[in-house]
Amino acid sequence: MYFSHCDGILGADSWGEIERTMSDFIAYPGFQQWWKTRRHWHTEEFASVVDGIIAKGDKPKAYSTYDLSKIGKPGDK
Repeated sequence: MYFSHCDGILGADSWGEIERTMSDFIAYPGFQQWWKTRRHWHTEEFASVVDGIIAKGDKPKAYSTYDLSKIGKPGDK
């Protein structure tokens, strides 16, 4: 989607939605650990976008509106 945005296929509003969603998930330490080992899978151009989001240092909030203590673990009844 990033390259569709760069090519003008995906508009700025739509890219903004995608970038905000990415930012919410990229803020989690688990994603950032994964990124260190998988960054090489992506182009340097796109990797720079993700690196820039990480550099902002935003706090994770993708699940901030959910009470995760109410969600059962696998195998719980």
